[in-house]
Amino acid sequence: MRVSAQRSQSGYQVSLDASVLVNAALRDTLLRLAEPPYLYLPRWSKDIILETTRTLETKLGLTPAQTTHWWRTRLRCLRAL
Repeated sequence: MRVSAQRSQSGYQVSLDASVLVNAALRDTLLRLAEPPYLYLPRWSKDIILETTRTLETKLGLTPAQTTHWWRTRLRCLRAL
């Protein structure tokens, strides 16, 4: 698992790697910590999104439609924070 953090005005910004985002239990725990009272701000790059999508489709058998829905729900939840 690779997690890097830097301090910002609103707290720590943490980059979540694909290995964290694919693992449901770990992802759920870490994203819940990003909810109020905002322990940190989760971040990921386009490369991490592509790697996560590829892993979900090739190793876990999700379809492209499922991975699109998967990302939309994650991004919508985080934008609402």
